[in-house]
Amino acid sequence: VAAGTAQAIALLGAALAVTKAPVFVDVPAARHEIAAWLEAQGFSRQRPFVRMAFGAAPVPGLAESAFVVAGPEFG
Repeated sequence: VAAGTAQAIALLGAALAVTKAPVFVDVPAARHEIAAWLEAQGFSRQRPFVRMAFGAAPVPGLAESAFVVAGPEFG
């Protein structure tokens, strides 16, 4: 969760700088800047990913502050 795209990229960059294992990042389709930044870092698109909710959004405002998400395989 970040306040904006620049902060999200900074946080992601800091996390990637200390991570040695292979990394998979699910990026919401609307986050074009994040996807472009990741591609510039050497990442490549592997699969589409869609978050779904029945009824109201489970956490109001989360969509605006979520820049990358964990896939369902992480619970």
